[in-house]
Amino acid sequence: MDWQKGPVAVPPARDAASCVALASDIGLTLRVHQTDQFLVLSPTDDASAAVTGRSLDQVYRRFYEQFNRAGFEPKTPPDKLVWVCLDSYRALEAYGRAADGAEVSWMNAYYSHRTNRVAAAMMGGVRTAQAAGRPSGSAGKLAASGDSDSGEAVVGGLSVRTITHELTHQLAFNSGLQRRGATYPFWLTEGLATNFEADSPDSVGLGREEARYRQRLIEAKALGRLIPLERFLAMTEWNAGQGAATRYAYAQAWGLFHYLMATRPAALRAYMAELASPWLGPQDGESVRRRFVAAFGPAGPLEEDFRRSIDRPHVAAR
Repeated sequence: MDWQKGPVAVPPARDAASCVALASDIGLTLRVHQTDQFLVLSPTDDASAAVTGRSLDQVYRRFYEQFNRAGFEPKTPPDKLVWVCLDSYRALEAYGRAADGAEVSWMNAYYSHRTNRVAAAMMGGVRTAQAAGRPSGSAGKLAASGDSDSGEAVVGGLSVRTITHELTHQLAFNSGLQRRGATYPFWLTEGLATNFEADSPDSVGLGREEARYRQRLIEAKALGRLIPLERFLAMTEWNAGQGAATRYAYAQAWGLFHYLMATRPAALRAYMAELASPWLGPQDGESVRRRFVAAFGPAGPLEEDFRRSIDRPHVAAR
């Protein structure tokens, strides 16, 4: 792969046809449903898929409203985006292995940089395993919230939190906010997505206070489970499955992005623009950490202020 150009774009109609064929090879039946912005591949009837599609389109519109309002100026993708909706966790596991060579049994859904698709399991199924450990290296970078989907609002068979989280990943990497093929710190990719999560498409709001993540962040601080910032800044992926460590890591990613949005919004936008530059080659964890320090200052003083903000949140800058 040419790191300046990133992964090769595949026309969405051709990609959808390829995905349908792949699904057939592993015993799954998918049909293509079109919306204004998406090709939704689903085993369900047209009416159910249409509900999912309308929700995706609604969150899509909110994404652009919110990020433009925050000064990020995301670009509109030139083509429709592909979502693969599967009727069980078993089907998601089979798809993950076939499409990405990945172990996804601990995920509800994931966005793949390699295929540029989101794959999600509809709720109501039973997991066949709760594996922990990193995805196969052939999967590219996978993003998932690491949360159970029980008790969450549902549209078209999908958790709304799943829709808002994974669609944020997909749109970030198709709007210029992030670049496929670039190296990103875990906190930025997951912090951006968790800050856009919502319980309903109508309640999506970038930078809003999220009680669930705030409470987990407070708990992690009280238990001494926060990852030291010097190490956290250099992490480019999260390798564990479900569990307290994952919940705290995602909460810390949410908290750091939320904190920077509130206290240093211009620096955050400039930092993200630099990381998305097509002239910036692959980086290791240490170079990722150095770029953060160059953008925001030494980690020590910032960590002290961030830790204070966990109990006394900053008001988001306008």
